[in-house]
Amino acid sequence: MTPPRTTAPESSPTMTALAVTTGVILGWVVGGWAAPMFVVLGVLVVGVSEPDLRERRIPNRALLLAAPLLAAALLVAAIATGEPSHAAAAVGWAAFTAALFYVAAVAVPGGLGMGDVKLLAIAGVPLGWLGSDAVLGAAALGFAAAGVAGLLARRRGRWRTGVPFAPFYAGGVVLVVLLSGATS
Repeated sequence: MTPPRTTAPESSPTMTALAVTTGVILGWVVGGWAAPMFVVLGVLVVGVSEPDLRERRIPNRALLLAAPLLAAALLVAAIATGEPSHAAAAVGWAAFTAALFYVAAVAVPGGLGMGDVKLLAIAGVPLGWLGSDAVLGAAALGFAAAGVAGLLARRRGRWRTGVPFAPFYAGGVVLVVLLSGATS
């Protein structure tokens, strides 16, 4: 059993800079009133990747900070654009993602952790703003990349405790948003 951690994992300055840069780029790509959601999304998914790689856990502190920021940004975007249906779809996709991956995490112990489930659910809000393809595409790309990495790692005798999911999901999120070229 792993002893409880007494301090929150800290990201390196380089990783923090990468997370902020990614958030700004995603916000710029999406543009408009939805941009703040994607700034938060980029900072979140890249920011939690380092602790997940290092400790195989996603800090709740990051998730608990991102959730209300995304909710506020979603509300502002929905009001400013006059698109409450986008907000409803975003919340719906977040709920769907949470339910689906919660079941997957419970069904396959040792696979996804609850931090991964919470990350997928929270990231489902801005991705849901873009539509179902973004939500499902980011998850599919993340799982595919993690699967390939897991196979390669097993072959080389590394990552015996499992493959961290957040870094691969971050790649899927960034790729999907960049390819969407959305302007909200």
